Amino acid sequence: DYSALPPELTRAGRLDVIYFVDMPNAVEREAIFRIHMNKRDITFTDDLAEAVRATQGFNSAEIEQVVKDAHIMAVEDSNGTTGDFGMDALLVAVSKTNPLSVTSSAKVERMREWGKMYARNASHVDDSSTEVTTGVAAHLQRRARPAIRPVSR
Repeated sequence: DYSALPPELTRAGRLDVIYFVDMPNAVEREAIFRIHMNKRDITFTDDLAEAVRATQGFNSAEIEQVVKDAHIMAVEDSNGTTGDFGMDALLVAVSKTNPLSVTSSAKVERMREWGKMYARNASHVDDSSTEVTTGVAAHLQRRARPAIRPVSR
């Protein structure tokens, strides 16, 4: 929430544009899985579609933790000989993870609403939601802080 930021950060020239980054969509979640598997040199031959569906509402850090947990389980199951795993291990790791979008759903929804009103959308961008609205200036004036300058295209 922008209103929670200290005035030193919100003065003119510091945060001229605010971007809101929402939870990743299916394509982004698959890419996040692949990034973290590649980082650990994991051979994964299964289709990731089931894991992508199971992680609806997960953020990128939670998906990274799922990959780490599945990797640890695979290493333990193989007595340290391999860290490769399949869909079963991923789904077990998913089931052990409580995503922020569930545990703090009201807070996440408030952040989404705030982001729609006061920030550019950095996720799933479309032209109708990328302009910084005049509501930002009004919000800041009510708080007696410098207004964010709208970004011109």
